Amino acid sequence: MNGEPRHEGLINRYCRPTPELVELAREWRRLFRKFERTTGLSLGQPPPVGSVGDSYPVESLLRDGFMDSDGTIHEPFWVGRSPEVSEVLASDRLREALLGFNVADQLSSDVVKGLRQTQEALQAAARVARDFTTPTGERLRNYQPQEVSEAIRLLATWTLRLPKFAAARTGRAGRPRTGHAQALRLMVGALDDLKEQDGRDLDHDEMTILLMLTIPWRFLEERKPRERFQRLADRVRKARGKKVRT
Repeated sequence: MNGEPRHEGLINRYCRPTPELVELAREWRRLFRKFERTTGLSLGQPPPVGSVGDSYPVESLLRDGFMDSDGTIHEPFWVGRSPEVSEVLASDRLREALLGFNVADQLSSDVVKGLRQTQEALQAAARVARDFTTPTGERLRNYQPQEVSEAIRLLATWTLRLPKFAAARTGRAGRPRTGHAQALRLMVGALDDLKEQDGRDLDHDEMTILLMLTIPWRFLEERKPRERFQRLADRVRKARGKKVRT
């Protein structure tokens, strides 16, 4: 109908459709259409743009849907997605790469060392709370709520998982290395398992779009002008190493 707003279906109904948000939604959908048209793959039906919380207004390809307080997904995202896409996005390799990418620019070697020391101290305290050795201690443990006992057990066996490169250092005056380039290589390497419908590797532009849609809070702003997109595509090309398709 002519009376319907032009942003119908693009913006979350709980959000005010500002011109900036509408433009972001249209650009986001344009990237979806371009990727699907050139690869023959489906990313699924994208949800409306516009966050009702503090998160980025555009949903990542990695988010499964809106969840209830008990963790049940009541409104799934990406309905109709190609199985090949789902398999790559759900892979442990990609999740590990994302973990490293999130911390690569934030944690210096000193911070990582402090986190590990804190972990060791907390685990030592948890083991004491868990492993009573006296008759009095054994009796006291019976009065702990089950939730407390479970929390102590989890803490005592907790493993702090941080990428090794977060603690790496450069040779320049001992300054901490951010690990950004290596994190990008890991992320692109995980996404590189996805092939086009005819079995070919994604080209560099397609891989760049997929990267933007997977972690939009970091890269989606590089979508335009073309020069910014091309600079990111060049970084992706370098991260892919011997991939020669352009």
